[in-house]
Amino acid sequence: MGQGMALKAEVVAPSSLLETVEKLAAAVQYTGLGLVQFMVPPNGGARFLELNTRLDGSCAIAYSLGCNLPLLTLQTHHAARFGGRSPEWFAPATYRQGIRYHWLAGDIRGLFHEIQEKHLQLLGAVKWIGATLRSFARARYHLTFDLSDPAPALHLHFTMWRHLVKNFAGVISLPLRKRKAP
Repeated sequence: MGQGMALKAEVVAPSSLLETVEKLAAAVQYTGLGLVQFMVPPNGGARFLELNTRLDGSCAIAYSLGCNLPLLTLQTHHAARFGGRSPEWFAPATYRQGIRYHWLAGDIRGLFHEIQEKHLQLLGAVKWIGATLRSFARARYHLTFDLSDPAPALHLHFTMWRHLVKNFAGVISLPLRKRKAP
């Protein structure tokens, strides 16, 4: 779908990834802060996904894990502009690991997209919904939902569902009986 965001993930220890990220930044002469995402399958062998130089929605994930990227950005800019030392990178062990996060809106959009593209039949859609509900229940952090302030997420999901159902109505044709005129 080209969203650029994991629908569900777990934060893992960087192990050798930190060295890989440092080499990548040096190779492209990147200075500044950003988020680097890898996919690490259970059998190992990390795969690079993206280097995101914007501090956007995924910044909240890093912040919730104890890495204050906005503050680091300001400190880095201040050091570059006015001299002095750049902030020390946080030690890999200082951020919380094992945190599961989930993006419900992405899962829902993905489900509708796969059905619309005819990549899923009914059984596949039921499995997708089951996996989404399990992931939602297991996640400690939700990218668009917060129980302490559910109104924005409820509005987002209501608007999204209304839009998806409206656009989806033309994709599926259900056999309906025609009503007889009175």
